[in-house]
Amino acid sequence: MRRHDPSAAIFLMEIIVAMFFFSICAAICMNLFTGSRVIADRSGALNTAVVRASSTAEAYKASKGDMEALYNMLKKDESCKVSFDSERILMEYPEIQVEVIHSSDEYADITVFASGDLKDRKLYQKSDGKIFYLRVHI
Repeated sequence: MRRHDPSAAIFLMEIIVAMFFFSICAAICMNLFTGSRVIADRSGALNTAVVRASSTAEAYKASKGDMEALYNMLKKDESCKVSFDSERILMEYPEIQVEVIHSSDEYADITVFASGDLKDRKLYQKSDGKIFYLRVHI
């Protein structure tokens, strides 16, 4: 007849509790890491939007509100596709779109939208995909 050591059962229970504790800690850490990735992606997209909008605003001020002159400046940028009509310029980059609308003789509205891969990842939950908005006075 074999006898069971009572300390072995306690040791086994202690190992099971420790494994359960570490698996919960690992799940929490993984959740934090994925959350930080989303925050980093959002801040990167916002940074890109601000840079593109501010450079477009500087070009608008340099053109003194002349949309055709602004279009001629912006179409030199080979990293985007630029389209133009009398009151609106749209620049399409791989992950964002920058729209310039000439609202009056004194100002223009610059809006940056998510597009492409950035829109597919749904980092911005707004239905219109708007990331950044800027009003520029001449």
